Amino acid sequence: MRIAEHLYVETSMTEPSDVAAELAYRIHADNEHFGGTMPEMTAISWRGYLAAMLEWNLISVAAYEELLTRIPAVKDDPALAILTGRERAQVLDAYWALRTLDPGRAGEYATALASDPEMVETGSGCRIWQASIGTLEARMHNTRDVLGRAMPAP
Repeated sequence: MRIAEHLYVETSMTEPSDVAAELAYRIHADNEHFGGTMPEMTAISWRGYLAAMLEWNLISVAAYEELLTRIPAVKDDPALAILTGRERAQVLDAYWALRTLDPGRAGEYATALASDPEMVETGSGCRIWQASIGTLEARMHNTRDVLGRAMPAP
């Protein structure tokens, strides 16, 4: 295809592994371009780009997590906040599922949740009440029976 006297090659990366490999190559090239120290703005951009790829199922969760290891961490990562939702109550949902699926990762959330005083609506059956996120984390943490599992045991 020619556009304004420039040749563009049309390509299609139809396999998720092809997309992940291409992204890994591009991230590596950016790291080299910046002498091994990627600036925060570039890291934020990459994190947002990868979050979009994940959300639209262009890469797997495993590929997303692996590619993130190639990008510097960002304090209060805006891409993660956009991807998962900004409300701290949503972190409770992740914590609930991770309790049985990946207890180690669940522990990463537990400390921050346990000390969070934000009040959210909660309920059981048809009753709704207010409780702090810290209180809810403690209840989840102490619910060990099969009925309290968010997901089946691995």
